[in-house]
Amino acid sequence: MQGKVWGTHRCIWHARDRIDQDGSITLITGGYSQVIDDKAGHVHTAFRAMEAMAQVAAVSLAPIRCNVIRPGFIDSDLWADMTDEERDELRRSESKRTVIGRIVEPIELGRFAVALMLTPVVTGAIIPVDGGRHLSVAK
Repeated sequence: MQGKVWGTHRCIWHARDRIDQDGSITLITGGYSQVIDDKAGHVHTAFRAMEAMAQVAAVSLAPIRCNVIRPGFIDSDLWADMTDEERDELRRSESKRTVIGRIVEPIELGRFAVALMLTPVVTGAIIPVDGGRHLSVAK
């Protein structure tokens, strides 16, 4: 919580006078904001707090925009400590949980972030970028 929530708050607070009035702040949380898990309650709490913070910032810093991207599983080096077999199994299982049948690539998340920052009419939004996983039912 210290780094994720309060670190983000401090960055927004100290940058607010340095950001162009037509600028944008984009925070990234994760799918755990939607899942209450007894092993990751602290992550759920931190992500939900950041999402609320972004909506407050959208109002209090307007016209500066503030949005949240809520990604699902992203195939990145975050999983590098896993064996190749474990990682392949994770990819397969996570792909089955998405509507599009695959996981999101890091470049896709980056492209979406840039598009969101360049779109001047979106603020206070929490947008899932998870291949539709948030729509899926447990299979």
